[in-house]
Formats: sequence, C-alpha cells, structure tokens
Amino acid sequence: MRKLLVLVLIMSSLVFTACSSDSDAATAMWEDGTYTGAAKGYAGEIEVEVKVTGGEIVEVNILNHNDTPGISDGAFKDTPGAIIEAQSADIDALTGATASSQGIVDAAKAALEQAKK
Repeated sequence: MRKLLVLVLIMSSLVFTACSSDSDAATAMWEDGTYTGAAKGYAGEIEVEVKVTGGEIVEVNILNHNDTPGISDGAFKDTPGAIIEAQSADIDALTGATASSQGIVDAAKAALEQAKK
C-alpha cells in the first residue's frame, strides 16, 4: 500500500510539472524595440506605438485616432494598460467603446507582429 501511494505521488508530481507553463518563455517572445501598428477604430484608423524592453511590453501609446472624444476616452485610457498587464494584445475589447478598444487591440497586434522573434 505504501509503495502504491509513493508511486501515485510521484506520477502526480510529474503530471503537474509537465503541465506547468514557463513564464520566462512567454515574456521573451519579442525583440526589443519600438514598433507601430494601425487598425480600424470606430471613426477611422487608430495608430499605436508599442515599446518592448527585455522581451516585455513596457509601453503602449496611442499616436493617432479620429474617434469621438468623451465616448472613446475609456478605451484610450484603459486598453493600453490592459495590454501591458496581460503582456499580450490578445485581450477582450473593453465595453463602452468596443470599436475603439478593438481598434487599439488590433493595432497593437499589428505592431507586435513586427516584434516577433
């Protein structure tokens, strides 16, 4: 019985180790640099700049947009931070100004395509 328990514990630890993610590999998928991308927002093209340092996204800046002030403010304020926090542009668009938020996300994805190793 004791041998069976030890065997089960060893097998369990191997399974959990094999299924764990390597966060260093996930954060080092981009070359350092500053990249720009553009995509369609609510009222036209949105252009963003993404800065990568040490393989991590450290800045997302909105360079140009034609979206409606006031309505799209939340998207322009919150979406760049969400991309930095997630270390990915694969995030959901924020509600309230969905088209603007999606435009920022898509523009960041375009920028990060250039940064891929």
